[in-house]
Amino acid sequence: MELNLCIRLSQHNNRNTSVFNLKSTKMKKNYLLIALLALVFTACTKQEMEDLHVSESSAVYKSTETMVILHQADLQYVYTPFSGYKAVGFVKVKNVAYSKQVAVRFTLDNGQTWRDTEATYFTTLDDGYEIWSFETEAAPLSRYNMPTIEFAIRYLVEGNEYWDNNNNQNYSMRGVIGTEYAYDFILGDETKVDGKVELRKGFDGFHIFFWAYVQDIAYQKEVTLVYSLDGWQTVHELPGYYSAENPGQSNVDIWKGSELIHGFIYGTSQVEAAIRYRVNGQEHWDNNFKQNYHPVW
Repeated sequence: MELNLCIRLSQHNNRNTSVFNLKSTKMKKNYLLIALLALVFTACTKQEMEDLHVSESSAVYKSTETMVILHQADLQYVYTPFSGYKAVGFVKVKNVAYSKQVAVRFTLDNGQTWRDTEATYFTTLDDGYEIWSFETEAAPLSRYNMPTIEFAIRYLVEGNEYWDNNNNQNYSMRGVIGTEYAYDFILGDETKVDGKVELRKGFDGFHIFFWAYVQDIAYQKEVTLVYSLDGWQTVHELPGYYSAENPGQSNVDIWKGSELIHGFIYGTSQVEAAIRYRVNGQEHWDNNFKQNYHPVW
């Protein structure tokens, strides 16, 4: 005979009822069968017994290899239809099958309501993993309210469900007016370096700026912006300097740098850049997933 045992799992305020099959051999004594049935009815409510049609494939599985993980997330300010912040970022998933679904479950009201936003395929890495991009709805900003966006990542493939929920803490980003060091950037656990590159116009010409977020692997490290104005015929290196510890991530440092771009001609020069991180004799790059950064003014 085959007996269904109902077990309830909870994940991010989202309950998934999963069914596991328990196969028993032929029992010689009826009292053993009665005892087992009593256990089932004790574990499952009437409603749960009605939900036994849910397939085993809906369970949340844990894997010894990385199936889904946040690469990085950035908090961006929006102006319309209201002032506020939205979370944008990239997710890394193992390419198990062509058909898959990657989504970000988020809340703008401290967990009172949760919503899903679908991620979009971005590119495939050399190791076969895929990068997907996402952005949440914006959290409104008011004089007395600094919005917080909390989220986790869900990956559905081949009937299985995988989560990156930051070790059961969820990811949290908070906007703060008037400070550069807001909770506005999260570096993924497996990401060694990621950053931003901008082009700005000053009274003396155009300047290039960069911010790099690096895993604090060792005290001695070098963070450099490598860029070109002529398709890499000539290369410029802008050394960065330590700025601060990333708020909310004690193992992540913020480095930055800026300089006047000599020879830059607006409308003609094309800036192309990448961030290099050297530590413990190894070199790590943020080259925007092999596309490099192309800052424009």
